[in-house]
This record gives sequence, C-alpha cells and structure tokens, in this order.
Amino acid sequence: MRLVAYKTLTGLITEKAGLVKEDGLSLVKKHVQERFNSNQNSWTSMKRTTGFGVFLILLLTGIVITLNEASVVSATGVIGILDHDTIWTQAGGPYTLTGPLAVNAGVTLTIQAGTVVNINSYYIQVNGTLTAIGTGTNKVQFSGGEINFKPVSNGWNQQSDSGSQFQHATFQSTKLTSSVPLKVVHCESNAEISIGGNSLITDSALLKLTVAGTCTIQRNTMSGTAEITGNTQSTVSDNTITAVANTPALKITGGASTITNNKLTGGGIITVPPFRGETIVYAIEIYQGTAQIAGNNIVGGVLAGSSTTISNNVVSSSIQISDGSPKISGNSFSGYGGVNVGYSKNSPVEAPIILNNTVSYISIFAGSVQIQANTLRGTGLNLGIGFNQEYQNGNSLVANNYVYNCCYGLACWSEGGNPTVSFQRNYVVDCEYGMTLTGGQISILNNTIRNSVFGIYLGDKAAVSKIAYNNIENNSLRGNLYIENITAPIDAANNWWGSTDEAAIGQTIHDYKFDFNLAKVTYVPFLTAMNTQAIPDQTATLLVTQPTTNPTDAATPTEQPVSNPTATPSGQPNTTSQPTQLPTSTVPSEGKIEDGLSLTGLVIAILVIAVAILAAAVAVLWRRLPSKPSIGA
Repeated sequence: MRLVAYKTLTGLITEKAGLVKEDGLSLVKKHVQERFNSNQNSWTSMKRTTGFGVFLILLLTGIVITLNEASVVSATGVIGILDHDTIWTQAGGPYTLTGPLAVNAGVTLTIQAGTVVNINSYYIQVNGTLTAIGTGTNKVQFSGGEINFKPVSNGWNQQSDSGSQFQHATFQSTKLTSSVPLKVVHCESNAEISIGGNSLITDSALLKLTVAGTCTIQRNTMSGTAEITGNTQSTVSDNTITAVANTPALKITGGASTITNNKLTGGGIITVPPFRGETIVYAIEIYQGTAQIAGNNIVGGVLAGSSTTISNNVVSSSIQISDGSPKISGNSFSGYGGVNVGYSKNSPVEAPIILNNTVSYISIFAGSVQIQANTLRGTGLNLGIGFNQEYQNGNSLVANNYVYNCCYGLACWSEGGNPTVSFQRNYVVDCEYGMTLTGGQISILNNTIRNSVFGIYLGDKAAVSKIAYNNIENNSLRGNLYIENITAPIDAANNWWGSTDEAAIGQTIHDYKFDFNLAKVTYVPFLTAMNTQAIPDQTATLLVTQPTTNPTDAATPTEQPVSNPTATPSGQPNTTSQPTQLPTSTVPSEGKIEDGLSLTGLVIAILVIAVAILAAAVAVLWRRLPSKPSIGA
C-alpha cells in the first residue's frame, strides 16, 4: 500500500515534469534507516505503535525527495523533439542538453530573461521559432554547442518584428547558424555567427560574423572578421571591427553592399612590390561585387577588385587593386600610404579610376588606368606616380594631379612592358626627378614642372611622341630636359622654358650638344610666356579620352572628397575561448521535453503543510519510545 501510494504521487510529479526518475522508494528507506537503525527495538516499536505515522513519514519524505530530484533532473535532462509551444524560465533552469534538441515546425520555444541554457557539445535545431529575449541586467545565457536555424524555420520578419530573434543574450562558445533572417540585438558572442536573409545585427559585441543575405549590420563592436558573401546588398555602418592576426576586419566576396562610417583595423599582412617593397596590413579584402566603401576610418590597407568604389575614407596604409575596374576617389592616406594597381603576372586589371585622393604614391603594374585630380605629397624619397607595367600593358591617362616633394614625380620605367601613357596638365614641383621616363609610349602635354634637380629625364627605351605646351622651368643646371641613351630625335617645340633667350634655353637641355652620341632635341619654336593652361583644373569634367596638342582642350574631374568619418562605436566584445568542433548531425534522438516545474507552486504549498504534520508525528512517536536510543546500542 505504501509503495502504491508513493509511486502514485511521485509518478504524478514526474509525469507532469516529463522526466525520467530513479527508484524513489529505496531512497526513502535509506533516509529513514539512517535515522533509526541505531536502535532496532525502537524501530520495531515505532512500526508497531505508529503505523500511520510511519506511513506519513514515508509519504512526505517521498514528496521532499521527489521534488528535489525533479529540480536536478530538469537541469540536466533536456533532449529530444519539442512538439508544442514551450516557455523556459529563469526559475526553471538551468536547462542542460544531454543530447540534441529539435524545435518542430510550427512550434515556438520562448526563452525568458535570465534563463541559462547549457547546450554542451550538442545542438538546438530550429525548424520552428526560437525567441530569447533578456534585459540589460538579466540576459539570456547560452553556453557551448550550436543553435542551427534550418531553411524551414520561422525567421525574423522586419515589418511585424516577429519570428526568431535574440535580444540581450550571451553566447559563450555557442555557434549561431541560420539560413533565415534573425534579429540579433544587444548580444555578446565569442563564437562564430553565420546568418542569411534580411537579418538585423546591431549594438552587439561579436567575434566573427558571416552574412549571406541583405543584412543590416550596425553599431557593433567586433574582435574578428565580418564577412559578406554571395550576391547580397548588406549595409555595414558605424561598427568598430578589429581583426586578429593574419585576417582582415572586413571581407567581401560578392554583392553590392554599402560599407559606411566604420572603424576597420586589419590584421592580415602581405608584402607587395610597388616602387619599393612594402608590407600592407589589410583591413578590407574585396574579391567580387560592386561594394561601396565610403566614409570609413581604415587602419590598414585595402585589397580591392571587381567594380568596387572606395571613396572618402581615411586610409592608414595602401589600396591594392587586384583586378577589374575599381574606382578609388576622395580618400585621404596617412603616412606612406598609396595605391598599387596589379601585383602579379596574373592580375586581370581592366580600367580602374584613381581620382581626387590625397596620397603619397600611385604605382601601376597592370591595366589601363585613369589617374586624375590627385594630390601627392612625398617625403623626398618616394615615388609620386609611376608605371612599371611588366605584367600587363595599358593605355593610361595621368591628368590634373599635384605632385610635391617626391624623388620621382611622374615616372614610367616599364622594364618588361611597353604601355602607352599620356601626361597632361599635371603640376610637379620640388622633386629630384620631375619626370623620369625610360620606357613606354609617352606624350607630355600641358604640364608644369618646376624646382626639380632634373625637369624631364628621358632614357633607354622611352619613345616620346610629343613634348609640347608645358612649363618646364627653374630646374637645376643639370637640365630642364636631360636625355641619355637615346638616339632618335626628340620634338620638344612649343614649350615655355622660363626664358626667351634661345641660347640660354639650349644650355638647360642636355642632348647632342653635350654628348655627340645622343639625339638632338628640337625646342624651337618655344613659347614666349607661361602657358596658363598647363596647371591642373580640378573643377572640370573627368577626362576620358586622350588629349590633343591644343592646351585649351585639357579638363579635370569635379568630384571632391567629403569630410572624414567620425563615427566610432564604443564598447569591446567579451572574447574568451574559441568555439570547438560541433556535431554535424541534424536528426535529434527520440524523446520529449515539457516544463518540469509547472506544479512547483502547488507542491511547495503541500510541502509546508506536510512538514508541520510530520513534526507533530515525530514528537508523539519520540515520547512513546521506552528510552532514547543510544548510538551503537
């Protein structure tokens, strides 16, 4: 009778809890025997005279043990398939997975503020809806494993703000993967998050984020890499992303995303060969797509390809154009920062535009490039704008640029190639070599070259079709024009040489007069006054065709840089351990889970009454014993 009654009561509680139990009766006996086994006679007398009391003790002790046991098992026994709407509460937790858990299609699992969920090395597969909404002071906490939203799950709906979402949640080594849109707000994670669809990720501290949909990523702080994949149109704004070693802060492999007002600090390192070997720490890597990168503070370099536009950023290193036809405009480079176009024999560079930047150097190895309306301020030792197209020839235009204090202001070496380059309406001053040209098919029209050691240096394989309408003046005694190893005649008529004295002009041109093995330079007729058109016009239209010999035909771009970005989100992510390898199976084991403490309030009330009755029964029993038991008797 006692066994039946006990099993009936414990069975009721365990059935409501949906949990698997041990044999509670043996625990009851053990508890009672430890209390009274010191006096066998007293135990026998108690059974004989207080049968009802013993039954009550057994019954109530079973209630206490069953309640305690239910609490323990509810924290360690989560496994199986959730087939009806369920709420997890802080009081009912922690919820600990002992195997994989599935949320069926059409089912909602709601996790309330303060709830602790230990996924361990398992996973929660969501085919329905999962919402975990905490508060700023009472977050939902996940640890270990993975939460995986399948394509059939109910993603977040932006219009109704319904569906699967996480707010004020922490993910401690818990990987979050979703094929559907999610809302992730005010969360913290030190594991990878990979999301698709029209997701919102905002005001969170994250490690690594990968998005494959049209996502909004804003005001986050990250200590890893944000990666945008596929044909997407995501918006990434006002984030602070600091990459770890050998990785970029932002990686884009497709789509037409917009990246604005972020602070991006790179960790990937690569050495490239512009005018001199340079180590670049990439903050952004762009491999495909038409991304718009604007108004960012980029601490490191940028690897740019495809049809990307990179405009109005502050860049602390260099931009490397790897392929395609990117447009680089309105950027401000700090330190020895510049633009490299092409960096290998396989660089498929087409027709990039480099426009209106403040930069230290621009180095061209491949492609047909337009370089216009830039300002280059050197250190006296560096290259200004140079072509060394050993990888891929092109037909390039260099126009309306200001070049100051460089070792080589404008240059074309092209030791392994033969590009065509037209220099028009550039202003070059205070350089060691205003122009140095030892290769390529060159035209020099409407430029001003002043205060250099060498005004124009021509040598070796340079083939200059025309030098006209330029202001070439006030360069050192080594020459306004200095040729070496050239035997073909040079046409340099119709330039202003800083004088109207033909003999004096001749003394500033180093040609056959000084070395009979050199070609003759024809400089007569010459201009009798400065050509006012031979300076940059940075308010005119972007030149897209090759210039003529008419000095009035020159034009320049109108695009101007905007102010530098100021938005730098605060806060640092909590980065602890890295995520571990997770199970790849998506089929959970059989089982069922319910809210194990739905009768908690009722059971506690019964317990209070029972304890009072138990105390009275024990007191009566004790008084009836012949003598107090002694230990070891």
